[in-house]
Amino acid sequence: MTVTNGPPPTLETRLAQIDAQIARAEAYYRRSCYQRHVEGRVDAIDAIKANRRGIADLERERDELQAALAEVDAMAQAATAREAALAELSERFATCKRIRTEGAQALKDGRPGDELWPTLQERDRELYALASVLAPVTNRPEHRASSLQPLVSLIGDELAESFGLVKRSLRGGLTAIRRPPPGPPRDWPWSNLVKIVRGEVPA
Repeated sequence: MTVTNGPPPTLETRLAQIDAQIARAEAYYRRSCYQRHVEGRVDAIDAIKANRRGIADLERERDELQAALAEVDAMAQAATAREAALAELSERFATCKRIRTEGAQALKDGRPGDELWPTLQERDRELYALASVLAPVTNRPEHRASSLQPLVSLIGDELAESFGLVKRSLRGGLTAIRRPPPGPPRDWPWSNLVKIVRGEVPA
């Protein structure tokens, strides 16, 4: 019994071995053909048939290995693309969160809200959209929507009331103003990255 030490050969190593075996088998086949057709040796017929079968078997194994290598390469490329897409989504999440925090502070510091408020609302919507994508994938607490500080809390009650996020009741308390239900999912600039992360489209 033959005992081999060490790990089994890689697909690339086995493919190189098969290529070498095919080259040797083809050389034996040519020699057998010469012996049969030039030297007239009848006993070379069996060698020709055996070499043909051996070459065919090796070629089938080579085809299978090449297909396996192509599949492994495609999986590696998909994994790399997924990691890159996930990193880009995480970076966008951090950017939206920062803009949202800084914008809210700017409003509290007295900056006019005519231009800032629409941007702040847009980044708020985008941040929660990103959270709905990232949280199930990364399972990181900071990516969960429940961990995000509400926009009303960021800008404070007075500004929230002036921008129509809350209203004051007859007793003087503040209650959130109901908003219409959201429409169909929005197509964000990073929507294609989500499909890559989820494996819905090839990278």
